[in-house]
Amino acid sequence: MVPSSENSSVNSQKPHTPFWLGALRAGFRAYLQQVFFEELSGPVRKKVHMWDNELSDSSDAKQKRACVATVSAPSQTLKLPWMPKKPVVAELAAIAGLAQAVETRKRLATIMAPGHLTHLILPFLEEDLGEAREAVEMALELWAKWQSPNSGGNAELQVLFCNEIADGGSRLPSNLKSLIGRVEKYLRAGATVILVTPRLALPPALQRYVGQTLRAPQLTQAVLVEVLRTIHAGAAAMTEDDLSSKMPPDQGLQQITLTQLQAALRLKDIDQLVSRLKVLAAPQQKGSGATLDAVRGQSDAVAHLRRMLADLNSWRAGKLTWSEASMSAVFYGPPGNGKTMLASAFAGSAGIPLHATSYSVCQKAGHQGDMLRLLHEVFRQAEATVPSVLFIDEIDGFSDRSRESPHEQYLRGVVNGLLTELSHAASVPGLVLLAATNDLAVVDPAVIRPGRFDTKIAIRNPDRTGIRDILADHLRLSQSIDIADADIDIAARELIGASGAEVVARAREALARARHASRAVNGDDLRAVCEVNVAGDWAAHLRRIAVHETGHLAVRVSLDLPEPISVQIGAAGGSVTSPAVPLHTEATASDALAELLAGRVAERLLLGDLSSGAGHGPDSDLAKATLQAFRMEAEWGFGETVPIWQSSATVFSLGVPPAMRPAVERRLRDAENKAAAAIEAHRKAALALAEILLERRELAGDELLRVLEEVGLGNRKAASTVSYLAS
Repeated sequence: MVPSSENSSVNSQKPHTPFWLGALRAGFRAYLQQVFFEELSGPVRKKVHMWDNELSDSSDAKQKRACVATVSAPSQTLKLPWMPKKPVVAELAAIAGLAQAVETRKRLATIMAPGHLTHLILPFLEEDLGEAREAVEMALELWAKWQSPNSGGNAELQVLFCNEIADGGSRLPSNLKSLIGRVEKYLRAGATVILVTPRLALPPALQRYVGQTLRAPQLTQAVLVEVLRTIHAGAAAMTEDDLSSKMPPDQGLQQITLTQLQAALRLKDIDQLVSRLKVLAAPQQKGSGATLDAVRGQSDAVAHLRRMLADLNSWRAGKLTWSEASMSAVFYGPPGNGKTMLASAFAGSAGIPLHATSYSVCQKAGHQGDMLRLLHEVFRQAEATVPSVLFIDEIDGFSDRSRESPHEQYLRGVVNGLLTELSHAASVPGLVLLAATNDLAVVDPAVIRPGRFDTKIAIRNPDRTGIRDILADHLRLSQSIDIADADIDIAARELIGASGAEVVARAREALARARHASRAVNGDDLRAVCEVNVAGDWAAHLRRIAVHETGHLAVRVSLDLPEPISVQIGAAGGSVTSPAVPLHTEATASDALAELLAGRVAERLLLGDLSSGAGHGPDSDLAKATLQAFRMEAEWGFGETVPIWQSSATVFSLGVPPAMRPAVERRLRDAENKAAAAIEAHRKAALALAEILLERRELAGDELLRVLEEVGLGNRKAASTVSYLAS
């Protein structure tokens, strides 16, 4: 039993010693006292109470700690600093985190109330907890004695540590059921319950019992200095100020794991220890060094990221709360256009670390448990270094609903794990979430819903201006260049429709030609690498692309569809970018189906034959039209039969079911007829538009709408964006 004099000294702690710091030091000493006795006498369960000079304002309050144990303690006395043989960093970190979260005597009283559950978040927890639970119990029992030193009626204390709490959906996993059962049992008995986890989010079935939630900070200089001066002789020989001045900044310390810190503390020389800590605290992952200023061909995406950057800087300056800012986005669009580079450039402009992962990287880890563990570690590292960027590439791989798989349960577990990580990450101030996918339509809506990813940013092939800028930037990497701006303009015109990666590849080829010829790169090099190798007449090939895209435009403006945004033709093919209808009726779906088939119909009507351009791969016009016709019958309930829902995910792998094939064929045939009627009605205007497109190669915005008016095609409405690509 602790004498009453201890209580009076605690209640009048020194003004310069915050309650949490005095509690931390007392907890450290109490736990190390137990470890000291164990290493001398073997493992025994002891409860340690003490008087603490840190919490006393009495000049003569220098009593030594008293130990009340279940066995007799050795006669030796613990003298700090002292480094035990066994690892103790996890335990000391848990005590420190608890002390910082408790912070005040008033909050401690609330925590220790009978029948009360406190959720304590220790974000630095690792799988190997060591004796962290025992250390937390000991500290709380000690501090509780300060609250009521003469009372033997304190509620029973139950501390529960749980590294992984996953809500499996409608069915609770067995480990979560067991945990909830224990919580309910302890609360019914009037116990004081502390649930310690590394994460904020708890399943609703457990969250309803939480009386308050406390979050400990990551490792800080102040805590590290206390740990070092308690167990490291070299550190204890220095003043607090001198030791603090040698420590890495808080942001760097936050990425050091407890295991790394424990290993570093085995170095007896303080200078070697400090050097090791600085190495561990150095940023492990950075962006490429590029910034948003260096990004070319994605002006809309860059503008949005600059707004995010401005909000991030306002938050860092204390002018904006994290909840007020939209700091998450998904990049989507065809490959080769710099989605990964944009994430790196944002991190570079912000001057913060970039942590990147992808489905393929996580999958290499092995079975589901290893995969989820690697995913969790990436999120933990990003959280430990906030402000930081976490970039998830191939996010569709985690939840691609278009794939058939015999491992549905495995994939469901992976998706649930990702959802848990994303929900937690969204609550971490300073953690910017970015992701990328080539096809937004196949990503599970739960993964990219607002709250997890607030913004969807289209990343398209660069326009002519973007192509010119990309070429100029990469050609100027050469110290010897003899290319006029006109040469770059001509090359950009020829490369319209190419991805950013394809444009960069052409610039590298031009540089390589000049390098191997031992001369400056010139316009001939650029023209040579931009030449298109097409069997037959190149002009006729380009005309076919122009007619094909004109067909899409003519049908779109003739039917009840939103007006187009842009059109491009070039060596890589053509594309029309248009707004999408957010919700289809049967009429709008039929019109959209006609537009999908309009390119091949225009080739047949205006050129006299068809090419394979509309049917190259699962992203082609024919593939999209087939999928939409099937959805109209099987998913959207537009068919004449009883509306029984059937997934379209198997269309490309198993084909259209025989019983449904006649209805799908009828819709495709009707759509072709509708497209043919629209093109015939505007044949003259379509041919005129094709000629203009051949000359200019690219039309967009107001210029496109003006040209459509000039040739006799009308205006329509606008909504959100989708692209129809022709190979």
